[in-house]
Amino acid sequence: MPAFRTLNESGVQVAYDNESGEIRGLMSPAGVYTPFLGYQRNRAYKAWRAQPKTYELAAIPDPTIYIDSNRGLDTNAGTKAAPYQTLGKLLTALPTAGACIALANDSLFDLNGTGVSFSTTGSIAVNGASDTNRVTFTNYDPGGYPSQRPRIRNRYLPTSGQWTWDATVQAWYYTNPNGRSFGAYDAMCRFSDGTWGNSRSTNLPALVAGWLSVDRDYYADDTNKRMYVYAPASTDPTTYYGGPDSVILGESERGSLQFSRCGNFVTVNGITFEDCGNGLALANFTASADLAGTIFQRCQFINCGRGITTGGDINSAYTISGQFLENVFRGMAGGGIRLQFKPTLTDIAGNYFSQANLSTSHGGAVYVQGSSSGVQTMAGNRCFENYVEDAKFNRGNCPFDGAGLYFEVRTRGWDCFKNFLTRCHQGVCNNTGATVTVRHNVFDDVDLPYMVGDGSEVNTVNSTFEHNTAFNCGITRYRLGDSALSASRPERDPLRAVLGLFDGISTTAVMNHRNNIIHLAPGVSKLAGMEVRRSATYDASGNHFAGDFTNFVQTYQFGAVADVVQAASTSSSKDVALDDTYAVVSGVPAAPVLSNLPSPLDLYGMSLPVPKKGAVSL
Repeated sequence: MPAFRTLNESGVQVAYDNESGEIRGLMSPAGVYTPFLGYQRNRAYKAWRAQPKTYELAAIPDPTIYIDSNRGLDTNAGTKAAPYQTLGKLLTALPTAGACIALANDSLFDLNGTGVSFSTTGSIAVNGASDTNRVTFTNYDPGGYPSQRPRIRNRYLPTSGQWTWDATVQAWYYTNPNGRSFGAYDAMCRFSDGTWGNSRSTNLPALVAGWLSVDRDYYADDTNKRMYVYAPASTDPTTYYGGPDSVILGESERGSLQFSRCGNFVTVNGITFEDCGNGLALANFTASADLAGTIFQRCQFINCGRGITTGGDINSAYTISGQFLENVFRGMAGGGIRLQFKPTLTDIAGNYFSQANLSTSHGGAVYVQGSSSGVQTMAGNRCFENYVEDAKFNRGNCPFDGAGLYFEVRTRGWDCFKNFLTRCHQGVCNNTGATVTVRHNVFDDVDLPYMVGDGSEVNTVNSTFEHNTAFNCGITRYRLGDSALSASRPERDPLRAVLGLFDGISTTAVMNHRNNIIHLAPGVSKLAGMEVRRSATYDASGNHFAGDFTNFVQTYQFGAVADVVQAASTSSSKDVALDDTYAVVSGVPAAPVLSNLPSPLDLYGMSLPVPKKGAVSL
């Protein structure tokens, strides 16, 4: 049973562990208990799953085309009694609007690195006609397999004889037999013993002798379509790591099931993708029209480079909109969902992400990047009710960049709310992506819940972070960015605050970071609550801090200007919670004041009610 202490005159109480004295949760005056998720992850996950959802899944019609890898033949008629055998058959028996393609639950479709791509090239595009006249891919039970799901696998298994020694860079490489890039940022490199490779190609550093120096280092060379994998000069990687099928590679630049300049009003439902460099993809390169109405739902992505990807030309005038709902991502070299270049009216909701950034920590479980052209057209995007855990593996040559939700440069028009994020270095990285709102989220064991970064554009539009709760912050003290960048920018090293590090902000930016609960992890000290760089207009009112903070808000101007700390006075009552809140305008904090905790404390219905004080079993 926990012990309770009153936080302030609002009547909110803090629950403490009787033995360790660490915070276990918060109790509202109405008897609503909000658990500290570090102790309640399993319970919190179940509560998340049990909550009513605020989105709708696409309806699945009766199948019209059947595919069974075990019992079918491509010479069949494609009926339930006489199914096709391969996905490739669809390239010659092209589905049209209203079709529902069903894959047998016990089927395994091994694509051997080739993938299946529907495209306007070659007149093999697949599109529905409207939201009520879609093309649907789903699953069916052929008899006796009700709980299984069809699996799509798309990988390369290099043999010993397919490796070439490169004497210049002192490493072995495998050339993509399909002439495509593996993907420098999150190509898949796994090993048959269950371990993952360590990417050394993020941000495209030069590949020189000695760059791959330890077991499982790898480098995706997109220029030459090669994958370099470390092994001693005397032994090729396949032999070195255990023999046939010991090295598993996948390319992240092309989907295993891909829709190129097509995919309008297409639903993909209930299919498992495993050992794929890239699972599902929408590609709108050299586009002549927007893509709209795509729904990827209730699919699983297991041990992939990426799970779901959208992409297009960086200067494209065309948008991509879709819904990505209730998918499961377990084990990603990089991120689970990667949306690039003008997502608009897009929903990412109800997804479960576990173990992202296993090979490279550059991206996030969700990674979004805008376009260089027409950024004002990106609007109406939502990321909500997702559960993200384990994006904190310190992998690759940018080991500490990993985030739960990552909004890259040129991103616009996102509303992030009601997400759970746990065990991440950064919760939400807003890398100078403007008009991103982060509200009513829960962070646990997240070192830096929110950061506005130093991307290539200047943030001149509002950034909003409000009504969030962050427990157990600041456990890992680390350098931000890769080592070369940090070495040239000493102000980024080490972690200085649990909310902030607002690099590269224009003096005209408006930053609203208010009404949050920020809890510093037990035993962590010498961190500020928030930090703002340069002199943006900054509203930090109504925040509540708990823990051994050095100060609540500090401003810092880098360059030749010395470190300047402007902060509200700290309280000596460090063992409970600091009651000080403050308002900041243009970087100048006001005197500390007392106020009630942000409302509603029950955090959008995710907390667990208890009958009375002292009756919580944790």
